[in-house]
Amino acid sequence: MARSKSAKWAGLVGGALALGAVAFATLRLNRLDFDLTFMVPETVYDVEITQSVDARDEKVVLKTYLPLSDHRQTVLEETNQSPGFEFKGDVDAGNRLGRWQAESLSGKHVVRTSFRVRTVAVRYDLSPSLMLGASPATTDRADLDPTAVIQSTATELVALSRTLIPASGGVADYARAAFDRTRALGFKPFKGTTDALTALKLGEASCNGKSRLLAALFRAQGVPARLAGGIVLTPGEKRTSHQWVEARIGSHWVPFDPTNDHFASLPQNYLTLYRGDLALFKHSSDIGFEYGFAISDQLVPRQEVQDKKEILGLWSVFHRLGIPPDLLEVIVMVPVGTIIILVFRNV
Repeated sequence: MARSKSAKWAGLVGGALALGAVAFATLRLNRLDFDLTFMVPETVYDVEITQSVDARDEKVVLKTYLPLSDHRQTVLEETNQSPGFEFKGDVDAGNRLGRWQAESLSGKHVVRTSFRVRTVAVRYDLSPSLMLGASPATTDRADLDPTAVIQSTATELVALSRTLIPASGGVADYARAAFDRTRALGFKPFKGTTDALTALKLGEASCNGKSRLLAALFRAQGVPARLAGGIVLTPGEKRTSHQWVEARIGSHWVPFDPTNDHFASLPQNYLTLYRGDLALFKHSSDIGFEYGFAISDQLVPRQEVQDKKEILGLWSVFHRLGIPPDLLEVIVMVPVGTIIILVFRNV
C-alpha cells in the first residue's frame, strides 16, 4: 500500500514538473514574442495518381488535371515517372492540365504522378446583408448561363428555385435552402454524367448530379456557380474522385458540398484538381486504360521550422532562452492537436 501511494505521488509530482517545465518555456517564449505554433507538426498528404495503358503500336495521348497551389492548398513536391511518354503541363483557364504523349506505344505501360500537398480547412461566414438580384461580382457568363447538364432556365428548376427564395431575400438564406434541398436527395453512385434535371426527377444522384443541381439552383437566381473536382484525401488506395460546387458570393468563391454535407466550407482533406464541369481523365480511344489513387498522410515539421532552422535551430533557440536543452524533449513530446481553419467574414 505504501509503495502504491509513493508511486502515485511520484507520478503526480512528475506530471506537475513536466507541466511546469512547459509553462515555464511558454512564458519565456511569450516574453520574447516567439510564436510556439511553429513547433507543432502539421499534416501533409502524399498522393500518387497512376494511369495504366495497354496499347498496340499506336499513338497514345493521356490527359488529367494536376493540383495548383491556392489559398487553401500548397503543392510542396511533384514528380513524374512516364517512360516512353513526353510530358507537358500547362495552365489554362485556371487549371493545370497534364498531357502525356507517345507517338508509337505497344504493350502495357504505367504513368505515375506523385505529389506532396499541405491543405487547410476553410469555412465562410455568409453576410446576411447580401441580397438576391444584386449584380454579380463576376462577369464570366459561363458561370451564369445554362448548359446541357446544368439546366438553370428549365421550367422545373426555375419553379423550384422560386419556392426556395427566403422571406429575407438574402443570398445566405437562399444558399442554405438550396443546399438543404439538394442534400436531401438520395445518394446513388451512378457512372457517367447525371444532369441537374435528371437528379431532380430521380430524387437521387451521385456527387456530380447533386453538384449540377445545386449549381443550377444558384444560377437560376442570378448567383454565379461552377463545379469543382478533386480527391478526398482518405489514406489508402481507391479509384473515386469527387465533385462539389463553388458559388460566387460577394467577392469570394464559396464551396458547397451537398453530398458530404459541407455548407460554405471544406475540410482539410479535400484536394482541388480542377474547376469547371470537366472530366478528370481523358485518353486516346481504342486503348486499355485504368487509373487509381494512392494516398497517405503523415506529420512533418511546420514549414516555418524548415524555413528558420538554418538561422536559429531548435538548440540555439533554447540556448537563447536560457533553458537547458534537455527540456526540448519534454516540450516536443507533449501531445498537441491542432486544426487550421480559415474563417472569412463579411463575405
